[in-house]
Amino acid sequence: IDVANEFHTYGIEWDETSITWFYDGLAFASVGYDPELSGTVLYDTTVDWPFDQYFYLILNLAIGGNWGGAQGVDNNIFPTTMQVDYVRVYQHDNVYQDSGAPSSPSNASVIRTTSNSVYLVWKEAVDDHDIKQYYIYVGALGSTGTLIKKTGVNGALITGLPSGVDVVVTIVAEDYVGNQSVPLQVLVTTLES
Repeated sequence: IDVANEFHTYGIEWDETSITWFYDGLAFASVGYDPELSGTVLYDTTVDWPFDQYFYLILNLAIGGNWGGAQGVDNNIFPTTMQVDYVRVYQHDNVYQDSGAPSSPSNASVIRTTSNSVYLVWKEAVDDHDIKQYYIYVGALGSTGTLIKKTGVNGALITGLPSGVDVVVTIVAEDYVGNQSVPLQVLVTTLES
């Protein structure tokens, strides 16, 4: 494969929970959010998986750096260019013909607990298009509670909880049209301080 002298098509499909890379139309690598792996660290999901946030597209000709630069750069290659024929950006239409509310999240479990926090993961809700986000509420049993965060992935670090008490965490899935699932309520207990 001659990537230096021939044109090729490179692609990325990026959504809230996965990224797949393509070379000439063939998928060659993919990564995804794993809530159980992320729950082993002490940070929120945005630290472990920041890819559900807005990003910019940057194309550059990188020369040197810690890997190639450590080997030395041959100055005879200059001047050099990177030729790009086109760049296209598409956005998946998650609204067109959305026919109903997503299923409820399920199988919630606590991965880690401290005296004032819990790391909670759940099985993703299913929608005829995609899930936009999950709303996380904390409150008393039987009530929706207070909204404490929104996340695009199926895991959340919930902080600021009282020590050694039971709290109810409510998770609601929302699709791109605004349809919401039936709430999932989970009783969690923080550790004594």
